Amino acid sequence: MKMKKTDYKRLVLLGLLILSIFCAGMSVCAAETAADPVTKLKEKTVSFTSADLDGHTVTSKELFKDNKITMIYMWGPWHTNCVDEMEELAKLHTKLQEKGCGIVGLESERDQNEETLQAARKLLKEKGTNYPNVMLNCDTLEVIKVFPTALFVDSEGTILADPISEANIQKYEETLDALLNDTSVPKTEDPKDGSYRYRVFVKDEEGNPVAEAAVQFCDEYACRMGETDELGCAVFEVTEEKSYEVHILEVPDGFEDLEETFKTDEKASDITIVLKKAE
Repeated sequence: MKMKKTDYKRLVLLGLLILSIFCAGMSVCAAETAADPVTKLKEKTVSFTSADLDGHTVTSKELFKDNKITMIYMWGPWHTNCVDEMEELAKLHTKLQEKGCGIVGLESERDQNEETLQAARKLLKEKGTNYPNVMLNCDTLEVIKVFPTALFVDSEGTILADPISEANIQKYEETLDALLNDTSVPKTEDPKDGSYRYRVFVKDEEGNPVAEAAVQFCDEYACRMGETDELGCAVFEVTEEKSYEVHILEVPDGFEDLEETFKTDEKASDITIVLKKAE
C-alpha cells in the first residue's frame, strides 16, 4: 500500500485536542512494552477547542451535543485507506443522521497554513464529505498512532467503546448500531498491542543513528506512526507476523527526503534505512 507523499511535513500526532487522558511515555526501543493506554480509553471524556477548515473556532461540546452518538474519525490525507473510504463515510453520516447520530472528522496536519487548509478543503469537496472536519495538531494525545482510528462518544464526549483502528465501514456501522440498541459491541483487536516486534533503524551514510525521523509502518488496513529515538530506532508491536511496508514520512533537518518504500521480512525482524545528507 503506497502512501501519497506531497510537499508537506507531517508528523502525525493529533493536536490541540485536550483529552482528560494522561499517557505514560515509552522508549520506542525499550526491552519491555508499557501497557497500551489505548485499551483504557473507554469511559474517558473527549474535550477540545480547535478551528474548522474555514478558521472558525469550534468546540467538542458544540460538535457532540446534538448527537446521541458521534463517531470521531481520526484520519490523514497521507493515508490512502483514509482517503479511499471518505465517500462511504459520507453515506454513513447520512444514515446516522436519520438515527440522531453523526461523524466528526479530525484531520492530522503538522503544518497548518493556508496551503494545507486549501488542499484539505479541496479533497473533502471532491469526496463529497458532508460531516464537519477539524484540523488538529496535538502533543497531548500520543496514545493513538494508528490511522484511521474511530472513537465513539455520547453527547457529552464520553467514550463508549474501544476504538477501531482500521479502515472498516462495516465495523463502524456495526459498533454504532450496537451502541444505539444497547447490545454487545463487536470485539475489536487493537493493532498496536501484539506479540510481534519489528524494529526500524534509521542511519546516515556513515552508520550514525538518526533520531527524530518520522516512520510510517503499514499493512492493508492501517498505518502505525513512530519516531526514531536517540539510537535511530522505532519499534512497532503488531498482532500478526507478516510483511509490512515502511515509509519515512519526514526526515530531520540536514537530510534528503526519501520517497522509497521498504518492506519488512515476513518474520518479525529488524530493518535498516539509510538517509543521505542534504547537499
